[in-house]
Amino acid sequence: MTATQDNAIAELQGILAEPRRERDAALARCNCECSERIDHQSATIDVLKAMSASPGDTMER
Repeated sequence: MTATQDNAIAELQGILAEPRRERDAALARCNCECSERIDHQSATIDVLKAMSASPGDTMER
């Protein structure tokens, strides 16, 4: 390759770097949000299991 081709490739790689960083940041945010939702749902499931396993019905009079 010539120096001109090398420069063109380097320039294109630089142009592509920013969208890649943006994509990676968006994926990281999405993964974090999904992880938080899963944690919340797991906690809700644990509470519902505990409630269903507790003796007696609190609504009985």
